[in-house]
Amino acid sequence: MSGTDLLDGGEVRKGAVEAIKGFVRSRGGRLTPDLDTGYERVLRLGGTPLAVRKDAELYGLIYLKDIVKPGIRERFDQLRWMGGR
Repeated sequence: MSGTDLLDGGEVRKGAVEAIKGFVRSRGGRLTPDLDTGYERVLRLGGTPLAVRKDAELYGLIYLKDIVKPGIRERFDQLRWMGGR
């Protein structure tokens, strides 16, 4: 989990869904089933779900998707040739 503290005393955090859920609960916030639905949907699509909250309020979900860059196969081949595993 990472984030920032705001000048007005508020807190903004983003991170793994379970970590954010725990943080929201610890601040007396409430969670809705929409978070779990979105979480499962992002996973099914091959992404990494990150939750965002401000203070005790859940703001939403980020769909994080890694992009495989051109030439990555060759880079791994080089690492293996050099003894990397």
